[in-house]
Amino acid sequence: METEPIYCAEQIVLPAGLDEVLKNFTKEAIRNQPHDLVDFGATYFAAQATLHKNLHAVEIPTQQQLRDAFECLRATPTGPLIDVQAACRSVGISEATVASAVRAGNVNTGREVSVLEVLALLLSMRCDGLGAVLRNAFEVFGQRGGDSGDTSSNGSASARLEVPVLLQLLGFLGARDPEVTTAMREGVARALDGHVSVDLKSLAGVPALASKLALA
Repeated sequence: METEPIYCAEQIVLPAGLDEVLKNFTKEAIRNQPHDLVDFGATYFAAQATLHKNLHAVEIPTQQQLRDAFECLRATPTGPLIDVQAACRSVGISEATVASAVRAGNVNTGREVSVLEVLALLLSMRCDGLGAVLRNAFEVFGQRGGDSGDTSSNGSASARLEVPVLLQLLGFLGARDPEVTTAMREGVARALDGHVSVDLKSLAGVPALASKLALA
């Protein structure tokens, strides 16, 4: 009597998406070359589970929420995604919203993430172009002299953004937005060389960004 093979093709049913999940994990493992693959896998899949949790709850974060999150995380420029999500959740930004931004930005979640990068991606969710991102960046990441709480365009004009923060933002955006070219980033870096911080009006005067930040 013939017996049916235990693992014939008809008996093997792969869960939907298994190939993509394993492919992505393999790519991250090769990229990171972890000493402890099991521990790396646990961290990676925990982060992936967090990213997929409650994706229906995505909401565009407010400018004030982003600023509050930045203040919470200012002292820790990098950290586990779970910690960044916890800080964002404490100011009203859902884990699902953070997950959506991270997925859209293709952020490597198998290691510590850049706080500024994640917040920049969240900021881009509420902006329709580079000019809007940069104008909003002054309110989210900038320093205001009197800190009156004014979040109007006048408030943006009076805020100052640290040059290293600005250049990092352009770097993060340049990795994802063809509008932010290498020539643009280099032009901004040259124009602001030696400056500690910059206000919006001065930044709009930088030739590389003049057309993006034309002020009314």
